[in-house]
Amino acid sequence: MNATIVNDGQRALLYKNGVLARVLGPGRHRLWTYFAELRTEVIHELMPVTPIVPGLDELVSAQDASILEVAEGQLALVSKRGLPVQVVGPGEWVLWQIDGEVTADVIDRGPLRIPVPTRFWPLAAAFIRTVVVQPWVRAVVLDNGRAVDVFEQGAYALSTYDRTLEVSLLDLREQELQVGGQEMLTADKVSLRLNVMCKYSIVDAALAVASTTDLHDALYGEVQLAARNAVAGVSVDALIEQRVTLAAEMVDAVQARAQTWGVRVARLDIKDVVLPGEMKALLNQAVSYTHLRAHETGRNLV
Repeated sequence: MNATIVNDGQRALLYKNGVLARVLGPGRHRLWTYFAELRTEVIHELMPVTPIVPGLDELVSAQDASILEVAEGQLALVSKRGLPVQVVGPGEWVLWQIDGEVTADVIDRGPLRIPVPTRFWPLAAAFIRTVVVQPWVRAVVLDNGRAVDVFEQGAYALSTYDRTLEVSLLDLREQELQVGGQEMLTADKVSLRLNVMCKYSIVDAALAVASTTDLHDALYGEVQLAARNAVAGVSVDALIEQRVTLAAEMVDAVQARAQTWGVRVARLDIKDVVLPGEMKALLNQAVSYTHLRAHETGRNLV
């Protein structure tokens, strides 16, 4: 004879020769081991949910436990005393009522967006993907490679059941793109380097995801091309004198392409024109001569 003690707040499953024989409640139990191999498995308050074992549904009392069935394509949100304790998938489960009420809400995993409260998110990581969208961001969701939705501000639980999800987060705030150190040739064959700054914002998140593999690279290339075309059509003197006008023309050229990507170009500036050393020296001499002539002319008039 063996003596087994089951503490308060526990239950024990008694197996006889590998077969479930009894469910033991709290107390001291004397077990006859004559010609039998006995084994006990303790269920305690930290195990509110366990997989069902054969025969348990016939032995357990309604006061001790309830049986939960979760079908394929479903999941169950399990709470104990109203607090989240576990999320389980398809199968048969035992909800042990030995240390407070244990309940379960069964939900369908089929829809993309499923009603899993945020307090269950850490427990449901194997079943869902969570997305938190800030006010200035849009989330473009692709379900098995197909764009299905654009989420605005909020917190979302997305089901991963029978699908591959891709989520792209796009910032709608104005952004700055620097195109620097570009070697270019003017109409009068002067080689120089140009630094250009472009400010833009995304206005159509779904179009931005669908139309380009890398929006930043695509916009960079378009600004670069517009700058080369603008510089190639003017002399170096005209470039320096008309840089504001040329920048406005470049905006129109870039915007014509950018709008097909869901992007609005707000402004474009030619920040720096870097001339080769000999050209810079000649221009400085010309400027100095112009200033000198103006000074002499003014003195002669006096």
